[in-house]
Amino acid sequence: MQKNLSPEEHYKSLPKKRSGSSVLFLNEKGELLIVKPSYKSGWLPVGGTVDDSESPSVAAQRETREEIGLDLILSDFKIISICYVPEKDARTEAFQFAFFGGVLSNEQISQIKLPSDELEEFRFVPLEEAKTMLSPRLSDKLDLYLEVARDKKVVYLES
Repeated sequence: MQKNLSPEEHYKSLPKKRSGSSVLFLNEKGELLIVKPSYKSGWLPVGGTVDDSESPSVAAQRETREEIGLDLILSDFKIISICYVPEKDARTEAFQFAFFGGVLSNEQISQIKLPSDELEEFRFVPLEEAKTMLSPRLSDKLDLYLEVARDKKVVYLES
């Protein structure tokens, strides 16, 4: 801590990193839910930025509600990955949290509603097809993410 700084000033002087949370959902056929944003090209899993004073798991739940209209139980989201993403071009460094949201029932899928100002479309696609539609950074990790979700290898704790 720098000399003569109050604790509040000290904490404000510390570096800040962006954080994001994504949630992987499957249907009963084992296909992955992906969404097409209206603000950029390509496809993504459900998710987005972790807001100030918001935990990554709460952000995952909020993004699920905002992006596909499903208000799911937070305890059903299982952390599967925490990934450090270094600075690149205009993007600052970040921590990316990936959660497994489980298998959506046909009833839940029929209730999906997209925000028209943010998302154009959603699809459930076989994993091999999803790998061709997602960014290389995500598609390279997709098999590992689903293996970790299946084997429950990762524990996520919030204080």
